[in-house]
Amino acid sequence: LQAAILIGIGDITEGMDLLDQVITELLESQSDKETLTLSLIRRAFAYRIQGDYEKSKKDSQSAIDLLKDTPELGHIRAEAMRIRGGTYYLQGELRVALTTLKESLRLFESYHDQQNIPKLLFNIGFMNFQLGNYVRAESMYQDALEYWQSGGNFAWASELLNNLGVLQQLRGDYKAAAKNFEKAIEYARISNSPQAEGLSLSSLGDLYRDLDAFREAVDVYKQAQSIAKQLDDRFLLFYLDLAEGVLERISGDLPKSRFLLESAEKKASESESAYTINLLETERAMYNLTENKYQGAANSATSAYDYFQSEGHENESLRAAFSSALA
Repeated sequence: LQAAILIGIGDITEGMDLLDQVITELLESQSDKETLTLSLIRRAFAYRIQGDYEKSKKDSQSAIDLLKDTPELGHIRAEAMRIRGGTYYLQGELRVALTTLKESLRLFESYHDQQNIPKLLFNIGFMNFQLGNYVRAESMYQDALEYWQSGGNFAWASELLNNLGVLQQLRGDYKAAAKNFEKAIEYARISNSPQAEGLSLSSLGDLYRDLDAFREAVDVYKQAQSIAKQLDDRFLLFYLDLAEGVLERISGDLPKSRFLLESAEKKASESESAYTINLLETERAMYNLTENKYQGAANSATSAYDYFQSEGHENESLRAAFSSALA
């Protein structure tokens, strides 16, 4: 529990050290399967924050395997599936992620676990958003939000409000999106959840950027970056480099945009995530267009489109297709 608290408040390294010690001792003694599997799940989550997706999947799968014949701990097995599904998403394997999360939901429902069912509604709602099923996504978001707000679970409500804001921004409802991003940041601070705060700040920055409020965008991006560095959140650090690179390209500072994209490229390569790499390829296409490098733009856009289309990422597919059409 102490390790989970440390990870939750951003002390990832200290939390991981404690988990390593606990897991080693429990693997040797084989005395407490419940604590062992919970520790593996927590370490899987920490590995995911650090961008080590293979180690994250290995730990979550180990927990799943250990609980295969222990039905009384099935709710822990379902949580391991939930963490594993989220890791698949960050690697870009959207369909596998959705299948894994649905399996987790079915298991939680079989135990009538009213605390964790809303988490899965939220996770699966997000997958539906990525697949372009916006009505279904919003419905699942609202169901989960009602539960968390009534129960005072501000950390989860923060993440959900952020995703609801992203959906509203996509629809052009900027006022509602801004309200939800600001509420998400407030909830994250109340619950002392820096990861949720960093995510919501980056979303608010994207909204400001889309509204051409560049100075405000840079300000909140910098706040998010400070949190991401503290957490060593590899995906968020990548995303912020990419987002600021887009902003600098739009505002006309191409040398700074190129520098930020090169920084994002390094982080994408380290992650070995196809999703991350192809997010970069889409923006690389747009950057090449500004320098009249049409063949390079076409190659990047086509590569990104083929990947996103095959994995079912509707929003990213559309953006890559737009880049390809311009090239």
